[in-house]
Amino acid sequence: MSEATKIVDRVLERIHYIHLPKVLTAADLVFIEAQLNSWKSLDVEIHVIDMAGLPQAHHRFFVAMKNFSDMIQPRRLVSLNMTDSVYKEVVNRNLETTFNRILQFPDDLYAKKKLGDDELKRTLIRYMIRAAYSAVEVALRSTVSCDENYLAKAESVPYSQFDMMAVVDVKNDFLKAQFRLCASAEVLRKCARAMLGPDASIDQEVIDSMASELLNLIYGQAKSHLNDRESFRLPPVIPKVIGKKQFSEIRRSSSPQQLSILPLVTPLGSFYVEIDTGSLV
Repeated sequence: MSEATKIVDRVLERIHYIHLPKVLTAADLVFIEAQLNSWKSLDVEIHVIDMAGLPQAHHRFFVAMKNFSDMIQPRRLVSLNMTDSVYKEVVNRNLETTFNRILQFPDDLYAKKKLGDDELKRTLIRYMIRAAYSAVEVALRSTVSCDENYLAKAESVPYSQFDMMAVVDVKNDFLKAQFRLCASAEVLRKCARAMLGPDASIDQEVIDSMASELLNLIYGQAKSHLNDRESFRLPPVIPKVIGKKQFSEIRRSSSPQQLSILPLVTPLGSFYVEIDTGSLV
């Protein structure tokens, strides 16, 4: 039997992948049936069977997969690269919830998050605060204070007190929001000095890039953790920097249900991160 016709399985990051050959022989079916108990005992979160465009499958294969799906509950079996002809047979046998066919891999591997507005807001705040702690402690070698139970009110944080703003726009089928980092030039100068060292030359370009870098660190880490741990689908985005003369272009939501302002207090001074879910609607 050539390598291309072998059934290969492996475990990667607690996902069990089973790769089928393009043709299932009688020997392959015997192998699958013999492996079910071994596969069931694997300490994984999910089993993924790659059907490799298999044009058709034997009755024994469907029976084996139904038995395997029942054995591993409440964990799931999902299938990818399933042809329409095989899927038609799956439907005829009422096995849709056995195979859990997915079309986009890995985007559809896990069920999509469905959050209410309040839960979405709390989740975004929680992860942005965690990311802010990490960014300040690692990049600026400083401490930060921010309580998710204390959010600043818009009227107490007028844009007139800031010199610079970094902005990230997220607009997809999952989330429409604008993330902003607002700070004075003096605070950004101190942050740049802490990051680059006492001998670095700090000019206006460095101050501008500091606003972008801070938001990039905070949003980037929050995005990574939200996507990995909460099944969010946030895209990578490069922040844009906006000067004081352009602040009028920002559409800041007036509703506290849509606007969350996180005050980040550090020994270097305070800056603010805003999560606005109404500005891009």
